[in-house]
Amino acid sequence: MVNVLPLTRATRSLFNQSAFEAMKPGALFVNIARGATVVTDDLVKALVEGRLAGAAVDTTDPEPLPRGHPLWKIPNLIITPHVAGWGVGDTERKWMVMRENLRRFAAGERMLCVVNPGRGY
Repeated sequence: MVNVLPLTRATRSLFNQSAFEAMKPGALFVNIARGATVVTDDLVKALVEGRLAGAAVDTTDPEPLPRGHPLWKIPNLIITPHVAGWGVGDTERKWMVMRENLRRFAAGERMLCVVNPGRGY
């Protein structure tokens, strides 16, 4: 299971004990979404009890993850430093969108990648 959800009222704590129990035993869980979409204590429990075979998380709740937090000690877990959204060519792609949005704005056209605060993303 790969979590790529935005954080909204509907997605907060969506991946909890019930969600992990509904997954096939031995499943893998990857979180590259917002940390608060996952109930961290429930993820710890699912990993420690063997419900999940393993997990990889790029974001956590809390973030930054405090020293001594149980997640640091789980052998079947990979923690990355909140970099899943980065990649080769990112800067150029961002400039391309900005230039295109500037052109669209000047022409009175709809812009790309517009955030909708009402939806939460």
